[in-house]
Amino acid sequence: PSIYNLKKAKFHLTLDAVEKDDRIDMWFIYAVDLFERSTIEKMSRYYLEIIEQVVENIHIPLGDISISRDLKTAESEVLQKDQGDFGFE
Repeated sequence: PSIYNLKKAKFHLTLDAVEKDDRIDMWFIYAVDLFERSTIEKMSRYYLEIIEQVVENIHIPLGDISISRDLKTAESEVLQKDQGDFGFE
């Protein structure tokens, strides 16, 4: 996915997708005052890792989808950093 950091995003984070011929183009749009580009890049890799597993096996149960340790760490960092912004406790 591509990454766009707009000054006035409508939502905190959006993933848009458009089908073109035999592919799907995707891009993230995010609020720059809430997310750093590096955080969105980590989330993008996380998403791609999940998609690759599903494409390889369209019948994979959700519980069998794995993510790398680096991506689990990135996810934890995102939740901790943005806790106040999204009201997580």
